[in-house]
This record gives sequence, structure tokens and C-alpha cells, in this order.
Amino acid sequence: MVIFSFLDKGLEIATNVLSGQNYEFSVRGILDDLLEPMMWIALLWITTTIVRALKARQAQGEKYWGI
Repeated sequence: MVIFSFLDKGLEIATNVLSGQNYEFSVRGILDDLLEPMMWIALLWITTTIVRALKARQAQGEKYWGI
């Protein structure tokens, strides 16, 4: 979904420029365009962090501690 959202925004900007609309490279414009892809990156990072923590907890729970 991360790659799709970046490609979607890039193609949207490209079609707007090729159709004759003016695209201004301003901080506000770039932030507005990249907000959705950045949210997907944050969601991906949170998900992978949770999965890694759960895997580590599960691997630690399967050890025999000698008791």
C-alpha cells in the first residue's frame, strides 16, 4: 500500500502537469501531496514493530529456564 500511494500521488501530479495545470513546489503543496503516503509509512512501521515484539515475546516464552 505504501508503494501504491506514492505511485498514485506521483501519477496524479504528472497528469495534472501534463494537462496544463501549474504545480508549485512549495512546502505546503508537497506536504499536502505526501501526507497520505507518509501515513501509510507510519502505519507500516507501527505494524512491523508490533509483529517483531510479539515474535520476540513468543520466542522468549518458548525457552526452558531449567525450573
